[in-house]
Amino acid sequence: MSDEERNINSVVDKLFRQSYGKMVSLFLSKYGTSNLEFIENAIMESYYKAMKSWPFNGIPSNGQAWLYRSANNSLIDSLRRAKRISSDELDLSGIKEEDISDESIRDPELKLLFLICHPALKKEDQLVFMLKTLSGFGDHEISHALMQNKATIKKRLLRTKAWIKTNNLKFDWPDEQELKSRLVMVHKVLYLLFNEGFYSSHPEYWIRKDLCLEAMRLCKYLVDHRLANNETYALMSLMCYHISRYESRVDDNGHIILLQDQDRTKWNKYMIKMGNFYLQKSAKTSSEKSTYQIEAFISAQHCLAKNLKSTNWKLLRELYQILYKKGKAIIVLLNIIIVNLYLDNVEEAKLQFESIDVSKLKGIKTTYYMVGMKLYEKLKDQMRTELMLQQAIQSSEGSKESTFLKSKLKKIKKV
Repeated sequence: MSDEERNINSVVDKLFRQSYGKMVSLFLSKYGTSNLEFIENAIMESYYKAMKSWPFNGIPSNGQAWLYRSANNSLIDSLRRAKRISSDELDLSGIKEEDISDESIRDPELKLLFLICHPALKKEDQLVFMLKTLSGFGDHEISHALMQNKATIKKRLLRTKAWIKTNNLKFDWPDEQELKSRLVMVHKVLYLLFNEGFYSSHPEYWIRKDLCLEAMRLCKYLVDHRLANNETYALMSLMCYHISRYESRVDDNGHIILLQDQDRTKWNKYMIKMGNFYLQKSAKTSSEKSTYQIEAFISAQHCLAKNLKSTNWKLLRELYQILYKKGKAIIVLLNIIIVNLYLDNVEEAKLQFESIDVSKLKGIKTTYYMVGMKLYEKLKDQMRTELMLQQAIQSSEGSKESTFLKSKLKKIKKV
């Protein structure tokens, strides 16, 4: 593959992330949910056409508008052939650039968010369908984000599409009370979307900023909407704190940089300021300490500390303990163990680590072994430190993660 072809592939991939959900939303608003399958096929066809055409004709000045027009034309042809739409109903005016502006797309995208979170759909199906439809996730990415195998993901997608088609859901806002209940699931899927970007499951990339920004874009729609509540503001705050550290998380060679080794001068002060703003807004909106609010408070402690040593580890332990009581999540317990190691509560950390049931480490085995490595390194147990790292390497899925862990093992063996 030539450099030009790689460049075009990169451009198309970026446009896919930026416009897939927007295109689905726009076409659903025009042609209805009963035509979802035709809409998805037309959108994918527009990307394939771009991959074939652009290497010879060049990248259009407005690639997104080109994709919209191409998808719209394909969709009209498909609907006409399938006799799903009459000549009188056909919109032959095409897609204008003003039709795909952020202002024009905002309402349809929010409608799609809440449409997917229909109470008759299972929560797991809602999450899968939202990640697929609004953000164009592949089956592998959804599988990683939800810790489910690919076969299950495919079944959920097919079941959801069939249900929407059978019930011919109207593409409109639900009533006020139902909107509020659906907001919980909207928050959850945006949280998952951001996490898939910040802790990427992609075999080659540690972080995917485009996915993070997509989650933040949709979340910004929500915080500016009258439905926004303390959870919405806390979620936005959490995203701002995390993205502020983006530039310091990966080195020039694409290798991950752990928190203790990050250059804090690279942290984005504006995003930290925005994180503070939304966290304060969340606290003013409600005194209830929600999960997102606690996680945002935790991120704030790291962002506000001048260095690792000045971090308020005691407060972090309290916050993680509150979080752990809410759901007994093993990943939270692993964070408590790390905090205890920074507080030199080594014996307590050891007891907590040994209490974990390894058979329940669904999707977080590598993290578990990495925490074990830190624990035994602190205990100066060389043999168990190496063993934990070796098990972490065996459980790692991506080449980027495996390479990082192997280099760490080499360093430890030299000590």
